[in-house]
Order: sequence, then structure tokens, then C-alpha cells
Amino acid sequence: MCQLSKDCEGVSSDSPRKVITMSDASSFICPECHGQLLQQASGYVCVACNRVYPIRSGIHLFTPHGLVSHTMEDIRAWDDPDSGRAEHLEPWRALLTKEPLIRDFEENVLSQFSLTGQFLEVGGGMCWASYLAKNRFPDCVVYASDVAYSALLRAEQLSGLMKLQPDFHLTLDVQSCPFPDDFFDFVFGSATLHQIPDLEGFVRG
Repeated sequence: MCQLSKDCEGVSSDSPRKVITMSDASSFICPECHGQLLQQASGYVCVACNRVYPIRSGIHLFTPHGLVSHTMEDIRAWDDPDSGRAEHLEPWRALLTKEPLIRDFEENVLSQFSLTGQFLEVGGGMCWASYLAKNRFPDCVVYASDVAYSALLRAEQLSGLMKLQPDFHLTLDVQSCPFPDDFFDFVFGSATLHQIPDLEGFVRG
């Protein structure tokens, strides 16, 4: 498992390739084996296990194999427009349902920090926190993430509405994330911890 925060413990051979290093803004590693990744226009391939991680509609897909059942249920709820999730409303209506959370995040979280470096939102859904963080701290490199691809498609719609854009949209599972240890300076999640099966192990890092 990746220790997220500094504060918390087949691809064609003729395609152009680039080795992802820590000097890159997107210093991804393989979430399955933690191997080094090679980048192509269509995504990434792990040099150790050959797992391929595509980029689709601008979203970096790092969801690992073997997700637990309740995580799969959450993904299916995002995929189903009739699931009753507020996030399936029109983007501006969905945003209104989050107004108390948004106000609290702006007034009681963002106002307490001066963020630099790397910011990660986990379980972000429509990822409104990432957009607010990028707006207040434009020099911060912001990673907006959720386990569900459908959620991030909705997030991109909200991004257009808010006219704010994080540096990366990506799918990931927080217990098998595609980053080295101590990569992030700030990690934020809302209504996320109950989704983590091994919470003690996750916090322990």
C-alpha cells in the first residue's frame, strides 16, 4: 500500500515511450506491483508486470484488479443513472446538494492552509474539492480521483461548469494507489473512510 502523505505515516514496441520519474508532475507507479511505468500517448505500461493502464477521455485509469464487493457496488451505482445518486442530477443541481460541504471545506479547511506541492482528493466523486483547491492554490499540482470512471466523467462536466481544472483526473483505489510513498503534501477525502476495508492498515501506512 502507498503511504499517501508526507504528513501520514502488451504495448507495441514501436510506440513512443517515456520513463516516468519523480521529476515528472505525474510520477505514477504500478498500483499492482509498484513497478516503474513507461508512458505512451494512450496510457502507461508497467515494465515489471506488463499491466497496461490506459488514458481515456483525459482520465488516467489506475483501478487495480480484485476490488472488494462494496467498492464494485459503488462503481455500479455511478454507472447507473437511475441509482438515485444526487450526482446524477444536472451538474449545477448536483453541486447545490453539496453546498454545506463545500462551504465547510472553504471556510474551515482551505482557509487554514497555504498549500504547495502535491494535492490529492480521494473518493472525490465529482471532485469539487479539487477544483476549489486548484482555484485557491493554482501553483499546487492537484490530482482529482475516484474509484469509478463514471464519477470522473461527471467530474469533468462539473469542471466545465465551474471553469476550473485540476491537473489530473484519475481512477484509483486508496489501498493500492499509483504513487510512491511520501509523494503528497495534502490528502483530502469526504465520506471516504467507511469504504476502506482495512482502515487500521490504511492509517498505519
